[in-house]
Amino acid sequence: MRGEPVTISGADLDWVNENLPAFGNLLKVPRFRLAVECFTTHAHEASLRMTTASLWTGVEALFGINAEVRFRSAALVGAFLETRGRERVARYRAVKALYDLRSKAVHGGTLEDQALEQHIRDVRGVLSSLLRKIIESKHLPTDDEWDDVLLG
Repeated sequence: MRGEPVTISGADLDWVNENLPAFGNLLKVPRFRLAVECFTTHAHEASLRMTTASLWTGVEALFGINAEVRFRSAALVGAFLETRGRERVARYRAVKALYDLRSKAVHGGTLEDQALEQHIRDVRGVLSSLLRKIIESKHLPTDDEWDDVLLG
């Protein structure tokens, strides 16, 4: 599965230059490093289902979630990436639906390859947005800070 070609701009290179030191420091945090590894290697998995599992492992690693994974993942993505309001609710619902498809994929449910490919593109976008925001903030939130993001 291949994505659309992307043109790298001067602004993209400026972003890398500005954020590379923070990225290097964040890689020292095992949960962040795992998320980056999942993001950068998911295309090498043997099947679409394993690609799906790898991307979701990256999302879940950032949050360090041990219980209520579907709800907390969706709620944290919405709260971290969107401001209060309709956009946050819409993001929460979209990620919750993605997680439902993830469960079907990793537990052997019937899915067409086209649906899995679209799912992979969508989850890759979510993980990319999370990693970018964390890199720009130069800090992976702690468990308590994730609670603040969600409930604050």
